[in-house]
Amino acid sequence: MNRRLVFILLLFPLFVQAGQRIWLLEDGRYFDAADPDHRRAKYLEVPFVQEGERYRIVLRYPDGQLALEGQSLTPEFNRYALLGDVREYYPDGQLARQTHYVTRDEVCNCGRSTPVEHGESEEYFPNGQLKRKVTYYGGGLIDGDYQEFDAEGRVTRAYTVKNYRKDGAYTEYLSGQLVLEEQYTNGRRQGIQKSYYPSGALKRIYFVGQHHEPEGEDRTYREFGPLKRNVVRVLDDGGNEVERREEDYGEAEQLLKLYHKKPDWELEEEYDEDGNIVARKEEGPKGYQGLFIQRDWRSVITAHYVDGVLNGRYFEESSGERVEGDYENGKKTGLWQSVARDGSREETRYENGKRHGLMEVIDADGNRRAFITYQHGEMHGPADHVTESGTRIVTSFYEGEPDGDYLEYTRRGRLIEKGHYRRGALHGAQYSFDRSGRMTDKRSYRDDVPHGEFLETGDVGQHLFSIEYDNGVQVGEGSFYMDVPSDSALRMITR
Repeated sequence: MNRRLVFILLLFPLFVQAGQRIWLLEDGRYFDAADPDHRRAKYLEVPFVQEGERYRIVLRYPDGQLALEGQSLTPEFNRYALLGDVREYYPDGQLARQTHYVTRDEVCNCGRSTPVEHGESEEYFPNGQLKRKVTYYGGGLIDGDYQEFDAEGRVTRAYTVKNYRKDGAYTEYLSGQLVLEEQYTNGRRQGIQKSYYPSGALKRIYFVGQHHEPEGEDRTYREFGPLKRNVVRVLDDGGNEVERREEDYGEAEQLLKLYHKKPDWELEEEYDEDGNIVARKEEGPKGYQGLFIQRDWRSVITAHYVDGVLNGRYFEESSGERVEGDYENGKKTGLWQSVARDGSREETRYENGKRHGLMEVIDADGNRRAFITYQHGEMHGPADHVTESGTRIVTSFYEGEPDGDYLEYTRRGRLIEKGHYRRGALHGAQYSFDRSGRMTDKRSYRDDVPHGEFLETGDVGQHLFSIEYDNGVQVGEGSFYMDVPSDSALRMITR
């Protein structure tokens, strides 16, 4: 209700002249001349004429053509509070709707003044064709068969009402063609339900059981016939869904997607057009189970699980690189390969989740470029490998510690360190070399303790100073020399 209008009509009736117009918008709101977006669509003539205990309501189009007529209990306009015979018209004067309203307490003696439709009600299209004709009692449809029509007089809906609710067959039509076929019991769907394409081909068929929920198969078809989707629902005695299976099919009716769910168990699968499985995930109460395939736009993972633990073949590919091998009870076992985009690869042997045996780096031409020998997760045996800093180490290991001759090279193959280890401890003479291959210093050890000569050389190989140790104790003072070792002497030192 517009408070301003009521204020005018109720508090200042002496100033309202007969024939005064109150304008409305198309949606029924009151026109505001101060709003540039408002457009006048219809107007009320006030004051309203009183007819006994009611007021006559008349709504007109701008040209004066009657748009609506009815009654109200109060001298105000409320589209949803009209009473008595109510008629609505199209702008050309054609009847659009006629019905009858009463207050609810006139029907049920319930003391409520809410308007409800009561008696016959008719709706028409602009061409005069009947759209709908029904009979109300206290706001609800009385028992009977009903039909609705389109502008050409063809049935659009047909249904039966019993005890104010749909009961029995319900059908819908489009351009005269059946498109929906449902069954109702006491206002709720029950039984076989069908829908159709405008061509008449079956679109969907499913069953609604005693719990008024779909159960069993729910099949959807493409317009030219093949099955598009099938859903199977299993309900318990209380109508709760306890199992669900969804299947999506391609145009050749080949399975593309599968989803299956039970209590504490769930399965998802996807297939390509040729029927090959491309994605899969199965989860039980203890985690992932069986084959697992995960795929996105740049990577794919294929694995196998038992009770949430990796067990079986594993494969992963991402951006042209791949890793593959086997798991046993969640631990890597046997040969694992990591292959780069250029075809080079790393091969590693595992036992009980730990590296065990030979690890090799092989280039794209099949040549071995590096290797490390492992035993139960520790480096143990010969090794020729590149460190994280990029230097190459050639040595042997014993239980993770260097053991034997030790050589270290730059990325370009230049020798920078030469020495010897015994079970992880420096043992014997250790040499360092500069970019030209010249020895820069020498250090001597016995089981990681300085023992023997320590010396450094100058820019051209001259002897700068030396210190002598005996089991960690310095026994000789530093001495300086300016002699330059001969090439033969250097070669002897670096051998």
